Amino acid sequence: MGVLGLELSSVGITGTAFYVPETVLTNKDIVALGIDTSDEWIRTRIGVEERRIAKKNEATSDLAAEAAKKLMKKTGLTPEEIELIIVTTTTPDTITPSTACYVQEKIGAKNAGALDVNNACSGFNYGLSIAAKFVADGTYKKVLLIGAEAPSKFRDKNDRTTFVIFGDGAGAVLLEKVKKNFGLLASYLRADGSGAEKLYMPGGGTRHPISNAKDLEKYPIKARMDGKAIWDFAMKAIPDAAEKCLENADLTIKDVDFVVFHQANKRIIEEGMKILGLPMEKTITVIEKYANTISASIPIALDKALSDGKIKKGDIVLLIGFGAGLSWGANVLRWQ
Repeated sequence: MGVLGLELSSVGITGTAFYVPETVLTNKDIVALGIDTSDEWIRTRIGVEERRIAKKNEATSDLAAEAAKKLMKKTGLTPEEIELIIVTTTTPDTITPSTACYVQEKIGAKNAGALDVNNACSGFNYGLSIAAKFVADGTYKKVLLIGAEAPSKFRDKNDRTTFVIFGDGAGAVLLEKVKKNFGLLASYLRADGSGAEKLYMPGGGTRHPISNAKDLEKYPIKARMDGKAIWDFAMKAIPDAAEKCLENADLTIKDVDFVVFHQANKRIIEEGMKILGLPMEKTITVIEKYANTISASIPIALDKALSDGKIKKGDIVLLIGFGAGLSWGANVLRWQ
């Protein structure tokens, strides 16, 4: 049983899809731009070979809408059947309205409510937990959850670390009722706001609003990250998220068949699997081709794992996210 007695194990992911922009930016392309880095450094330190970059006129909602359309085509879902759209993003089209409202209009989901969840790299796990509650309590039958990000819009050539890490993309999943004892078994969500400025965007909010060029120079609308602090945080967040989420489902790590991590850094994923005591065969990495797509990374990796046949019916699948906030969390499902 889940929170408030809701039968979460009757709510599952019944469809997945993802979309990435056409434009490919390789490590060599980045070096050619004059960034002080190298292809070898990026591959060795982060595990990225290339990333996708949205066009100038392509917004986050455009990426999300394309992912949604691909999902609808795969599942036969019609726009009118969608009752709620949740978009997890840290790169919204506008401060208001929500990016989900733009997506609703673009895919013709005229019967759907729409809202955003802003929780960075753990956003998809938060969104999944929220979406499942709406289905579990009978409020909605079909909820569309999309992780969508366009961090290239906020790149800073003077910060080689963040410039090379991120990529644009969107991943969509459909949540609805499934057979009993399948689907979502448990969730676990946590945060530690004392580490907020370890990974954040200084300008553009109410703390540092931007009204002139001087404001923008002092408080840029660009990501700022303490790489070592994030690494140390991830090494603690991964085992905590896994252990507590599995405990909530009366499972242990030995029961897990497959793990889908937020694609922050390939070395973090490799180290995370070691900490969990699992072989790399039980996870997937897509960071090589798509880089860190923030809240889109888990649904993108999940769809790829499914299409590659790595996840089968009855498998216990653990989704682990961690990032800005600092926030982290996990969801565990028995695949239907």
